[in-house]
Amino acid sequence: MDKLGEYWLIDLKEYKRQYFPSYNKKGQKVIGIGCFCQDFDLDWTKVEVNIRVRDGGKCFFSVELNLSTGSYSELTTNCLGG
Repeated sequence: MDKLGEYWLIDLKEYKRQYFPSYNKKGQKVIGIGCFCQDFDLDWTKVEVNIRVRDGGKCFFSVELNLSTGSYSELTTNCLGG
């Protein structure tokens, strides 16, 4: 694997996570998950909004999991700023 490929490997133990459980329009259980590796100088455990980041490389990504179907959607990753 080249250095760029290695850069994008992640270790989930190094990420803080936010979970947003809800139901979709079909009444299925879904959960939005935001993962980030910086704490942004705030108590992220008490933030009641979804933290969003611009750029940041692999330090931020999010996904929505459908617990009813076992599928995922809305996988987003950030690019390297520059």
